[in-house]
Amino acid sequence: MLCRTEEKALSISREYSIRTFLDEKELFSLKPDFVVSAVNKTSMAEVTLHLLSSGQAVVCETPAALNEEDLDSLWTAHLNGGRLFVAEQYPFFPDMKALIENLDENIIGQRYSLYISRAHEYHAFSLMRAFLDIDSSEQFSIRASSATFPIVRTKDRYKTYTDGSFKDVVRTNAEIVFDNGKTCLYDFEGEQYHSSIRGYSIRVGGDRGEYRDGKFTYLDSENKASEKPLVPYECSINEDEWAISCLLKKIGGLLKFNRASEEEKNMLSSALQDAYSAILLRKAVESPEILHSQKKRWNKNA
Repeated sequence: MLCRTEEKALSISREYSIRTFLDEKELFSLKPDFVVSAVNKTSMAEVTLHLLSSGQAVVCETPAALNEEDLDSLWTAHLNGGRLFVAEQYPFFPDMKALIENLDENIIGQRYSLYISRAHEYHAFSLMRAFLDIDSSEQFSIRASSATFPIVRTKDRYKTYTDGSFKDVVRTNAEIVFDNGKTCLYDFEGEQYHSSIRGYSIRVGGDRGEYRDGKFTYLDSENKASEKPLVPYECSINEDEWAISCLLKKIGGLLKFNRASEEEKNMLSSALQDAYSAILLRKAVESPEILHSQKKRWNKNA
C-alpha cells in the first residue's frame, strides 16, 4: 500500500501485515498487475489520471469522477492506451448477480419497467440498466426531487443506536424515461444501507410476468401462472467483499490480454455513463425542469 505519511504506513503495516511504501516508484518497481486507487471522491479522478500517466493499470473506486470534464479526461486516457477499470460491484452482489442472470433468461419476457430502492446514484444506474437490459449508451430524460425527514436512528457503518435519537435523512425520488420507452422509478435514502428496520425493494415488470422482492411470478410455456423464488449465490464472506472479489477476478482475467478488449471498453464506458447519470440526477433534484442526457464520447456511435 502506498501511504501519504510514515505514521499511516506504520499503522497499516502493523494492522494488516502488508508492505507499505511512501515512494510510488518503489511500489511500481514491484510491477503490480494493477493499482487500486482508493482515495476520497474529490481526489479520485486526479489520482487515477496520475497513475495512468505513470503506466499503471488502474482499478478505481466509484464514482470514477464527480464532474463531466474529469470523466472526459479518463476516457481520453483510455483512448491513449490506459488500462482503467471502475470497481462497480453492485451487479456482482450474490442476489443482484442471480437476479440479472434470471432476467436475462427472459423468465418474465421483455422487460419494460422498474422500481428500484436498492442503491444510490451511480450504483442504482448500473443496476437499472442491467435489470431493464438497456445499453449504457441509451439516452434518457429525468425528473427528480428530494425531501428531508427526521427519523429515529438504528444503525450506521460504525455503531448501533438504541437511545431513540433522531437524525435528518434525505430521500430522493426520480422518474427516468429512456429513449427506447422503458421506465424506471428511483427511490432511495442512505439510511437504507445499514438500518436494521429499513430494507430494499426492487420490482421489474415484463410482458410475461414480474419480479418483486425475491419472487418471480410469470406465465410458463403453456401460459399458466407460475412462481419461483430468487435463489442468491452462496457466499461465506460479507456480500460486498464477495462482489469485489468477483469483480477483481474478472479484471485480472481481462488484464492477461495485452490490449483492452471490447468487454473492457464496455465496462469502462458503462461506469463513466453511471457517473454522468448520477451527476444529471443531482442536477435534476435542483431543477424544476425535466433534464435530458447528452451523447458523450464514451457512448457508442457518439
